[in-house]
Amino acid sequence: MKSLVRVVSCLIVGVVFLATQSSALIISWDVAGHGTPADPTLAASTYNQGDIANVPTLARVGLAGTATANAFNSNNSWNNTATFIEGNHYVDFFVTADGSPIVLQSLGYAVQLSASAPNQLTWGFSINGGAFTTTTVTMTSASPSSLTTWTFGDTPTVASGQSVEFRMWVWGTTSASGVAGNATSNGTGRIANVSDGDLVLNYSVIPEPSTITLIGLGLVGLLGFVRRRQA
Repeated sequence: MKSLVRVVSCLIVGVVFLATQSSALIISWDVAGHGTPADPTLAASTYNQGDIANVPTLARVGLAGTATANAFNSNNSWNNTATFIEGNHYVDFFVTADGSPIVLQSLGYAVQLSASAPNQLTWGFSINGGAFTTTTVTMTSASPSSLTTWTFGDTPTVASGQSVEFRMWVWGTTSASGVAGNATSNGTGRIANVSDGDLVLNYSVIPEPSTITLIGLGLVGLLGFVRRRQA
């Protein structure tokens, strides 16, 4: 009987620990079969309605859609200056946490630029209208063969009912073909097709305290029952 008590005690600790750990989940877009004609917007192909209150949807601000098979393609007009402009010329999507907070983990993306497009690619996110956290890479016009991953090191958290906005900017004076001063605003930048997920946001969910409490109380009750049987 003592061994059973030990087993149940370990089970309580283990289950409560697992309950407090958030499971890995994704929001993803698959652009295969899209792009001709150009999609004005593109809803995520995968997301969990139990965690997310809205349908995450790609949209354009200050840009136009360009027909390209198996892509979400944009041009007219990217920012072809040497100054990063946050408030215009971008592709974006919003995610609103529903019920429990969500923890942002990483963003995987397959982006291709035309030879004349600016070669600076910046991704950023803003939680509940706050300052943007950004990352910038220098691109070529080569077709991607896999996702590039941006990992968020400080585990940013979106509280229940709050939203996070992600933006993709293409900017700069050097073209993706590598020619300084040759970038044009009408070059194209697209989410390209490389796999089942061409743009993937990885996140996790923090369980509600009430859920953890109920699990704990149930297991404690089980332990009490075992101890009474032992007595």
